[in-house]
Amino acid sequence: MPLENRLCSWLQDHDGRLGRFADPIPLSIVAAEVQAPEEDVRAAIVHARPPLTHIWPHTYRKRTRRSKPYCLRINGPNSVGLDWEDSVVGAAEAEFRRRGYTTAREVGTREHVELLKRNPDLTVLRRDQNQRDLMVCRKDGDEVDFWIVEAKGKEAGGFDLYCFAEALGQLFEVPADLLSRLLGSERGPGHGLCHRIAQELLEAWEPQGLRIRITLAVLVPFWAPDVVWSDKPVPREDTYYIRAVDAVTTWLETGDSGVRNARTKGRKRFGRVLEHLQKTYHLQELTRLDGTLRYATLVATTDSAGKFSLVQLPLEGSHTAQESGGQAR
Repeated sequence: MPLENRLCSWLQDHDGRLGRFADPIPLSIVAAEVQAPEEDVRAAIVHARPPLTHIWPHTYRKRTRRSKPYCLRINGPNSVGLDWEDSVVGAAEAEFRRRGYTTAREVGTREHVELLKRNPDLTVLRRDQNQRDLMVCRKDGDEVDFWIVEAKGKEAGGFDLYCFAEALGQLFEVPADLLSRLLGSERGPGHGLCHRIAQELLEAWEPQGLRIRITLAVLVPFWAPDVVWSDKPVPREDTYYIRAVDAVTTWLETGDSGVRNARTKGRKRFGRVLEHLQKTYHLQELTRLDGTLRYATLVATTDSAGKFSLVQLPLEGSHTAQESGGQAR
Protein backbone atom coordinates (compact mmCIF):
# COMPACT_ATOMS: atom_id res chain seq x y z
CA MET A 1 0.00 0.00 0.00
CA PRO A 2 1.41 3.47 -0.87
CA LEU A 3 2.67 5.44 2.13
CA GLU A 4 0.05 8.20 1.76
CA ASN A 5 -2.68 5.57 1.92
CA ARG A 6 -1.09 4.02 5.02
CA LEU A 7 -0.98 7.42 6.71
CA CYS A 8 -4.64 8.04 5.85
CA SER A 9 -5.52 4.65 7.33
CA TRP A 10 -3.46 5.55 10.40
CA LEU A 11 -5.50 8.75 10.78
CA GLN A 12 -8.72 6.77 10.35
CA ASP A 13 -7.61 4.47 13.16
CA HIS A 14 -7.76 7.56 15.42
CA ASP A 15 -11.42 8.20 14.67
CA GLY A 16 -12.29 7.67 18.33
CA ARG A 17 -8.91 8.79 19.66
CA LEU A 18 -8.69 12.45 18.66
CA GLY A 19 -7.27 13.24 22.10
CA ARG A 20 -3.99 11.55 21.21
CA PHE A 21 -3.19 14.61 19.11
CA ALA A 22 -3.47 17.03 22.05
CA ASP A 23 0.31 16.73 22.36
CA PRO A 24 2.80 16.42 19.48
CA ILE A 25 3.35 12.81 18.40
CA PRO A 26 7.00 12.01 17.60
CA LEU A 27 7.63 11.24 13.94
CA SER A 28 9.61 8.19 15.02
CA ILE A 29 6.48 6.70 16.62
CA VAL A 30 4.34 7.43 13.56
CA ALA A 31 7.01 5.88 11.33
CA ALA A 32 7.06 2.73 13.46
CA GLU A 33 3.26 2.47 13.42
CA VAL A 34 2.98 2.80 9.63
CA GLN A 35 6.17 0.79 9.08
CA ALA A 36 8.04 3.34 6.99
CA PRO A 37 11.28 5.33 7.29
CA GLU A 38 10.88 8.52 9.32
CA GLU A 39 12.08 10.83 6.53
CA ASP A 40 9.68 9.21 4.07
CA VAL A 41 6.83 9.88 6.47
CA ARG A 42 7.89 13.52 6.82
CA ALA A 43 8.10 13.94 3.04
CA ALA A 44 4.71 12.32 2.49
CA ILE A 45 3.05 14.71 4.96
CA VAL A 46 4.81 17.82 3.64
CA HIS A 47 4.19 17.16 -0.06
CA ALA A 48 0.68 15.65 0.02
CA ARG A 49 -1.76 17.58 -2.20
CA PRO A 50 -4.36 17.96 -0.82
CA PRO A 51 -3.09 17.47 2.74
CA LEU A 52 -3.60 14.08 4.37
CA THR A 53 -6.99 14.43 6.03
CA HIS A 54 -9.52 12.51 8.08
CA ILE A 55 -13.05 13.78 8.75
CA TRP A 56 -13.90 13.44 12.44
CA PRO A 57 -17.49 13.41 13.75
CA HIS A 58 -18.95 16.44 15.52
CA THR A 59 -22.08 16.70 17.65
CA TYR A 60 -24.16 19.88 17.51
CA ARG A 61 -27.64 20.19 19.03
CA LYS A 62 -27.75 16.43 19.65
CA ARG A 63 -27.00 15.70 16.00
CA THR A 64 -23.73 13.99 15.11
CA ARG A 65 -22.22 14.10 11.65
CA ARG A 66 -18.78 14.04 10.10
CA SER A 67 -17.81 17.67 9.56
CA LYS A 68 -14.29 18.15 10.99
CA PRO A 69 -11.65 17.59 8.27
CA TYR A 70 -8.45 17.87 10.30
CA CYS A 71 -5.20 17.61 8.37
CA LEU A 72 -2.02 15.85 9.43
CA ARG A 73 0.73 18.45 9.90
CA ILE A 74 4.38 18.66 10.86
CA ASN A 75 4.08 20.58 14.14
CA GLY A 76 7.58 20.53 15.57
CA PRO A 77 11.18 19.68 14.62
CA ASN A 78 10.31 15.97 14.65
CA SER A 79 6.62 15.62 15.46
CA VAL A 80 3.15 15.65 13.93
CA GLY A 81 -0.29 16.91 14.93
CA LEU A 82 -3.50 18.31 13.52
CA ASP A 83 -5.03 21.75 12.91
CA TRP A 84 -7.50 20.90 15.71
CA GLU A 85 -7.42 23.51 18.51
CA ASP A 86 -5.99 21.32 21.27
CA SER A 87 -3.30 20.02 18.93
CA VAL A 88 -2.29 23.55 17.91
CA VAL A 89 -2.00 24.50 21.58
CA GLY A 90 0.13 21.42 22.20
CA ALA A 91 2.47 22.37 19.36
CA ALA A 92 2.82 25.93 20.68
CA GLU A 93 3.45 24.69 24.20
CA ALA A 94 6.22 22.39 22.99
CA GLU A 95 7.83 25.23 21.02
CA PHE A 96 7.75 27.58 24.02
CA ARG A 97 9.41 24.88 26.11
CA ARG A 98 12.15 24.54 23.51
CA ARG A 99 12.70 28.29 23.94
CA GLY A 100 13.21 27.90 27.68
CA TYR A 101 9.74 28.79 28.99
CA THR A 102 7.73 26.94 31.64
CA THR A 103 4.17 26.29 30.52
CA ALA A 104 0.71 25.46 31.84
CA ARG A 105 -2.50 24.63 29.97
CA GLU A 106 -6.08 25.22 31.13
CA VAL A 107 -5.14 27.54 33.98
CA GLY A 108 -6.52 30.89 35.11
CA THR A 109 -8.86 30.23 38.04
CA ARG A 110 -9.04 32.70 40.92
CA GLU A 111 -6.77 30.42 42.95
CA HIS A 112 -4.26 30.28 40.09
CA VAL A 113 -4.18 34.07 39.75
CA GLU A 114 -3.63 34.55 43.49
CA LEU A 115 -0.72 32.09 43.43
CA LEU A 116 0.83 33.85 40.43
CA LYS A 117 0.48 37.26 42.08
CA ARG A 118 2.73 36.02 44.88
CA ASN A 119 5.28 34.52 42.51
CA PRO A 120 5.38 34.12 38.67
CA ASP A 121 5.76 30.34 38.84
CA LEU A 122 3.54 28.22 36.61
CA THR A 123 4.82 24.92 38.00
CA VAL A 124 2.60 25.20 41.10
CA LEU A 125 -0.65 25.45 39.13
CA ARG A 126 -2.93 22.46 38.68
CA ARG A 127 -4.75 22.11 35.39
CA ASP A 128 -8.48 22.89 35.52
CA GLN A 129 -11.26 22.92 32.88
CA ASN A 130 -12.42 25.66 30.51
CA GLN A 131 -9.68 28.05 31.57
CA ARG A 132 -7.11 29.97 29.55
CA ASP A 133 -5.66 27.78 26.82
CA LEU A 134 -1.99 28.36 27.59
CA MET A 135 0.22 30.40 29.89
CA VAL A 136 3.98 30.48 29.52
CA CYS A 137 6.68 32.16 31.58
CA ARG A 138 10.43 32.70 31.40
CA LYS A 139 12.10 34.32 34.41
CA ASP A 140 15.70 35.48 34.30
CA GLY A 141 16.70 37.24 37.48
CA ASP A 142 14.21 40.06 37.95
CA GLU A 143 13.02 39.90 34.30
CA VAL A 144 9.69 38.16 33.65
CA ASP A 145 8.44 37.32 30.15
CA PHE A 146 4.86 36.07 30.57
CA TRP A 147 2.30 35.06 27.90
CA ILE A 148 -1.42 34.36 28.07
CA VAL A 149 -2.56 32.61 24.89
CA GLU A 150 -6.04 31.87 23.55
CA ALA A 151 -6.25 29.54 20.56
CA LYS A 152 -8.68 28.66 17.82
CA GLY A 153 -8.51 25.61 15.61
CA LYS A 154 -9.87 25.17 12.11
CA GLU A 155 -13.66 25.42 11.88
CA ALA A 156 -16.20 25.37 9.05
CA GLY A 157 -15.75 27.60 6.02
CA GLY A 158 -16.95 31.16 6.47
CA PHE A 159 -16.51 31.25 10.25
CA ASP A 160 -12.85 32.27 10.28
CA LEU A 161 -13.45 35.96 11.00
CA TYR A 162 -15.91 35.20 13.77
CA CYS A 163 -13.64 32.58 15.39
CA PHE A 164 -10.70 34.98 15.41
CA ALA A 165 -12.90 37.74 16.87
CA GLU A 166 -14.12 35.32 19.53
CA ALA A 167 -10.50 34.64 20.53
CA LEU A 168 -9.86 38.40 20.70
CA GLY A 169 -12.93 38.57 22.95
CA GLN A 170 -11.28 36.14 25.34
CA LEU A 171 -8.27 38.44 25.57
CA PHE A 172 -10.19 41.74 25.67
CA GLU A 173 -13.84 42.55 26.35
CA VAL A 174 -15.88 42.74 23.13
CA PRO A 175 -19.58 43.74 23.24
CA ALA A 176 -22.16 41.09 22.43
CA ASP A 177 -23.67 43.11 19.56
CA LEU A 178 -20.36 43.20 17.65
CA LEU A 179 -19.87 39.45 17.93
CA SER A 180 -23.55 38.70 17.22
CA ARG A 181 -23.51 40.71 13.99
CA LEU A 182 -20.33 38.97 12.89
CA LEU A 183 -21.72 35.50 13.64
CA GLY A 184 -25.19 36.24 12.28
CA SER A 185 -26.95 35.02 15.42
CA GLU A 186 -27.18 36.11 19.04
CA ARG A 187 -24.31 35.39 21.37
CA GLY A 188 -22.83 36.80 24.58
CA PRO A 189 -20.01 39.31 24.97
CA GLY A 190 -16.33 38.48 24.94
CA HIS A 191 -15.31 38.24 28.59
CA GLY A 192 -11.82 39.72 28.24
CA LEU A 193 -10.55 37.73 31.24
CA CYS A 194 -6.99 37.59 29.95
CA HIS A 195 -6.60 41.37 30.04
CA ARG A 196 -8.02 41.51 33.56
CA ILE A 197 -5.65 38.77 34.72
CA ALA A 198 -2.72 40.60 33.12
CA GLN A 199 -3.62 43.83 34.91
CA GLU A 200 -3.79 42.03 38.25
CA LEU A 201 -0.42 40.41 37.69
CA LEU A 202 1.21 43.69 36.68
CA GLU A 203 -0.13 45.44 39.79
CA ALA A 204 1.16 42.62 41.99
CA TRP A 205 4.56 42.14 40.37
CA GLU A 206 5.71 45.71 39.83
CA PRO A 207 6.06 46.46 43.61
CA GLN A 208 8.24 43.33 43.85
CA GLY A 209 10.86 45.05 41.71
CA LEU A 210 10.30 42.77 38.72
CA ARG A 211 10.83 43.95 35.15
CA ILE A 212 7.77 42.61 33.41
CA ARG A 213 6.50 41.98 29.91
CA ILE A 214 3.09 40.33 29.54
CA THR A 215 1.89 39.35 26.07
CA LEU A 216 -1.72 38.53 25.27
CA ALA A 217 -1.85 36.43 22.11
CA VAL A 218 -4.28 34.79 19.71
CA LEU A 219 -2.94 31.50 18.35
CA VAL A 220 -4.25 29.92 15.13
CA PRO A 221 -3.17 27.19 12.68
CA PHE A 222 -1.66 28.63 9.52
CA TRP A 223 -0.72 25.67 7.36
CA ALA A 224 -1.40 25.71 3.62
CA PRO A 225 -2.72 24.18 1.46
CA ASP A 226 -5.76 23.27 3.51
CA VAL A 227 -9.01 21.31 3.54
CA VAL A 228 -12.06 23.16 4.89
CA TRP A 229 -15.60 21.95 5.57
CA SER A 230 -18.34 23.58 3.46
CA ASP A 231 -21.09 20.93 3.39
CA LYS A 232 -18.25 18.68 2.25
CA PRO A 233 -14.44 18.73 2.56
CA VAL A 234 -13.12 21.34 0.13
CA PRO A 235 -9.38 21.56 -0.67
CA ARG A 236 -7.96 25.09 -0.96
CA GLU A 237 -4.53 26.51 -1.64
CA ASP A 238 -4.46 29.09 1.13
CA THR A 239 -4.80 28.66 4.88
CA TYR A 240 -8.11 28.83 6.76
CA TYR A 241 -7.30 31.93 8.83
CA ILE A 242 -5.63 33.98 6.08
CA ARG A 243 -8.46 36.58 5.92
CA ALA A 244 -8.50 37.22 9.66
CA VAL A 245 -4.73 37.23 10.16
CA ASP A 246 -4.15 39.41 7.10
CA ALA A 247 -6.87 41.84 8.26
CA VAL A 248 -5.40 42.15 11.78
CA THR A 249 -1.83 42.45 10.51
CA THR A 250 -2.73 45.10 7.95
CA TRP A 251 -4.71 47.04 10.54
CA LEU A 252 -1.91 46.94 13.11
CA GLU A 253 0.61 48.17 10.53
CA THR A 254 -1.44 50.73 8.61
CA GLY A 255 -4.44 51.64 10.78
CA ASP A 256 -6.85 50.49 8.05
CA SER A 257 -9.56 48.44 9.79
CA GLY A 258 -11.26 47.66 6.48
CA VAL A 259 -14.59 49.13 7.58
CA ARG A 260 -14.71 51.76 4.82
CA ASN A 261 -13.39 49.67 1.93
CA ALA A 262 -14.53 46.16 2.91
CA ARG A 263 -16.05 44.13 0.07
CA THR A 264 -18.19 41.96 2.36
CA LYS A 265 -20.39 42.55 5.40
CA GLY A 266 -18.37 40.04 7.38
CA ARG A 267 -15.11 41.86 6.73
CA LYS A 268 -16.71 45.20 7.66
CA ARG A 269 -18.12 43.76 10.88
CA PHE A 270 -14.73 42.28 11.73
CA GLY A 271 -13.27 45.74 11.23
CA ARG A 272 -15.77 47.10 13.77
CA VAL A 273 -14.33 44.68 16.34
CA LEU A 274 -10.83 45.97 15.60
CA GLU A 275 -11.96 49.58 15.92
CA HIS A 276 -13.57 48.79 19.27
CA LEU A 277 -10.32 47.25 20.51
CA GLN A 278 -8.36 50.29 19.42
CA LYS A 279 -10.79 52.72 21.05
CA THR A 280 -10.99 50.76 24.30
CA TYR A 281 -7.55 49.18 24.65
CA HIS A 282 -5.28 51.05 22.17
CA LEU A 283 -4.43 47.68 20.65
CA GLN A 284 -2.16 49.09 17.95
CA GLU A 285 0.10 50.53 20.64
CA LEU A 286 0.17 47.16 22.39
CA THR A 287 2.23 45.66 19.55
CA ARG A 288 5.35 47.60 20.57
CA LEU A 289 8.19 45.28 21.52
CA ASP A 290 9.21 47.51 24.45
CA GLY A 291 5.75 47.62 26.02
CA THR A 292 4.97 46.19 29.46
CA LEU A 293 1.65 44.83 28.16
CA ARG A 294 1.58 43.65 24.55
CA TYR A 295 -0.65 41.99 21.96
CA ALA A 296 0.57 39.41 19.43
CA THR A 297 -0.86 37.09 16.80
CA LEU A 298 0.83 33.68 16.80
CA VAL A 299 0.56 31.34 13.82
CA ALA A 300 1.63 27.70 13.68
CA THR A 301 2.94 26.76 10.24
CA THR A 302 5.63 25.01 8.22
CA ASP A 303 7.61 26.14 5.21
CA SER A 304 7.84 24.30 1.88
CA ALA A 305 10.65 22.12 3.26
CA GLY A 306 8.55 21.02 6.22
CA LYS A 307 10.29 23.15 8.87
CA PHE A 308 7.88 24.07 11.65
CA SER A 309 7.66 27.62 12.99
CA LEU A 310 5.65 29.45 15.61
CA VAL A 311 5.59 32.92 14.09
CA GLN A 312 4.65 36.18 15.76
CA LEU A 313 2.87 38.63 13.44
CA PRO A 314 3.29 41.25 12.18
CA LEU A 315 6.88 40.53 11.29
CA GLU A 316 9.27 43.44 11.40
CA GLY A 317 9.38 44.98 7.93
CA SER A 318 6.44 42.98 6.57
CA HIS A 319 3.19 44.48 5.34
CA THR A 320 0.72 41.62 5.34
CA ALA A 321 0.30 38.15 6.71
CA GLN A 322 0.00 36.95 3.12
CA GLU A 323 3.63 37.90 2.51
CA SER A 324 4.94 36.34 5.71
CA GLY A 325 2.84 33.22 6.06
CA GLY A 326 -0.13 33.02 3.71
CA GLN A 327 1.53 30.44 1.48
CA ALA A 328 3.31 28.54 4.25
CA ARG A 329 3.09 24.80 4.05
